[in-house]
Amino acid sequence: MRVCVGRLVSVRRRGALAGAVLALLVASGAGAQGAPDFDAAPWTGVGCPADELVRHTTPAGVDLAGDATYPAIYIAHDADYAYFRYRVDGDPSGPGTFAQYSWTALMQVPWGDPFRYQYQLSLNGKDETVEIWENTVASVIDFAPLFQDSSEVLLFSAPSAGLARIAPAGDGSSFGGTPDWFVDFAVPVPALVQAGAIAEAADLDRALYYPATSTNPNNYNKSTLTCSFLPAASLSLEAAVTPALVPAHVTTPLAFTLTVTNTGGRAARGLVVGGTALPAYVSGAVVTVASDDPQVTWTIVNANPLEVRTSLLPAGASLTVTLAAEATPDCNAADFVNHVSAFATNASDVFADAALAIGGAGTETCDGLDNDCDGIVDDGGAAACDDGDACTVDACVAGACTATPVDGCTPCTTGADCEDAEVCTLDVCGPAGVCEHETLAGCPACTTDADCSDGDACTTEQCGATGSCLVTVIPGCTSCAADAECDDGDACTTDACAAGACTHTAAPSCVPAEVCGDCLDNDGDDLVDYEDEDCCAAQAGLDVRRMRLKPTTTTQNVRGNRLRMKVRNVAFEAAALDPTAEDTTLQIADGAGQLFCQTVPAEHWKNRNERVFRFKDKTGAFAGGLAKGTFKVKKNGRIMFAAKGKRVTLVPTSGQAVTVTLRVGGQCAQMQLGMRALRRAERGLVFP
Repeated sequence: MRVCVGRLVSVRRRGALAGAVLALLVASGAGAQGAPDFDAAPWTGVGCPADELVRHTTPAGVDLAGDATYPAIYIAHDADYAYFRYRVDGDPSGPGTFAQYSWTALMQVPWGDPFRYQYQLSLNGKDETVEIWENTVASVIDFAPLFQDSSEVLLFSAPSAGLARIAPAGDGSSFGGTPDWFVDFAVPVPALVQAGAIAEAADLDRALYYPATSTNPNNYNKSTLTCSFLPAASLSLEAAVTPALVPAHVTTPLAFTLTVTNTGGRAARGLVVGGTALPAYVSGAVVTVASDDPQVTWTIVNANPLEVRTSLLPAGASLTVTLAAEATPDCNAADFVNHVSAFATNASDVFADAALAIGGAGTETCDGLDNDCDGIVDDGGAAACDDGDACTVDACVAGACTATPVDGCTPCTTGADCEDAEVCTLDVCGPAGVCEHETLAGCPACTTDADCSDGDACTTEQCGATGSCLVTVIPGCTSCAADAECDDGDACTTDACAAGACTHTAAPSCVPAEVCGDCLDNDGDDLVDYEDEDCCAAQAGLDVRRMRLKPTTTTQNVRGNRLRMKVRNVAFEAAALDPTAEDTTLQIADGAGQLFCQTVPAEHWKNRNERVFRFKDKTGAFAGGLAKGTFKVKKNGRIMFAAKGKRVTLVPTSGQAVTVTLRVGGQCAQMQLGMRALRRAERGLVFP
């Protein structure tokens, strides 16, 4: 006979009828799998670091016993059963098989609310049964103090014969002075699946348990471990406040920073981070949260007192909570310690403190108030008014800072700041940040300027008032010994060395050559760079589909600094187009000159495939404010181009006689919009 109950048993049913149906389920399914093999189960001892691992009780048969050497709790599972082994301090047998108590485990399943438990698995010694209960009215798990949350609905009950046993521990443990015992029980995986607790046995790898003993199978009021749910994660917590010392009678921004790190090898579930309520002189609390693991999400429950929750903190991940506020204390305000804590469903509490002090040394300012709370107003005010200038006398006068310059004092950071052109002085920046000039012993004195001649045509020399030479370098002058040393690279100048200094004479009727790529009209023909045949001998056709310019200011009073354009065809040779190998230049000009001129170096272009080339410059590092640009080569050889940016450098324009020039390597293309001027629209100047 087969009874298909499934989640029917999780319906809120109570009483003898529900028990009879569940018993029928067990009886009908008992032959579907083998009996549990406790001796072959893959037992794993679980616990947590604690000075006292167990909360003890009486009688000894329900008093858990154990330490790091002899674990109090073992868990295991295979394809057919979830296994539990409890070490107890005395014989757990009773009138039937077991004493009239229960050995139980609260169960949090992988899909369940991480802040509550969902099921309770129990060996009921009174009724000699193994049971599954559902926690339908669930409380938030909080172990400060130990939370109380009994389960309500019985979902499964089967005779314990074959599913539970008592055995001597047999490993040498004797915590009460006599040998300890094991209570073993197993819960069938099919029953857990039918109860809705799991979908398959593998889900038990991620389940959490809170082992305990109790008087009844649906509570846990006897012995427990001093652990949270198991297997356990471990947390660390750091807390700080910046600044840690604030002055009285002024408003100071604060930042409390709390960092929780999962230092264990298992994910922490149901993490809660909390803090102390802020004092009255701290206001405007705002909480921000961040994590170094992108899968972590959180909920800010409250800012004051602080409470932040996250469902899952993976092993090795951190959660940083920042509470920003403002402190405006007076001298009657008490120092504040923010006692912060963090715990998880399967991680014990950790604590840290962030201490904020009021007043004290170093908090006095020049404001007419007692900031350091020593009973004196503006004491040490001169130090509070230090402007960092060594050549001023700083003072606090009537609650305001003053700075009086010192005559003849020159502030400095290096010796170069102190050069006085006196050849007979050593000029240094002293330790106080003030220039010092030391007269050099034995330095030649002078009486006339001629005594100071150094033979350098690019300096002037004079005899100073102190009788030492003053030497001044002539700006723009270049010393030389031959004409070849004076070449300035300009073909339109004649360069010569005359009287030890270079001269450069403009050659009559000389026309300079166009320099390609400097965005200037070097040869004076009103054509810039690749508009000029000196830089591009042949201009191919350029078919601009649409364009929008929005300079910061124009004659139409359009505001924006934006550029967007699309070109439906650039008459380049498609086979020779490769922006990743040759630089690209975009020029836009009107009758008055260049509106936009920018070269995008080849190394910034990316070749996504053989037909598409792109660049991106969101930070404005290399493309003059263009955020992106694209070349697409169609199968028919037609080349499309697009570019746009919201922060480009544009010159104001009326939109008349606009020309667009595009260059890649040695190929240039141009379209003149002179006959179809840009028109004014709400979005800027547009074409067509």
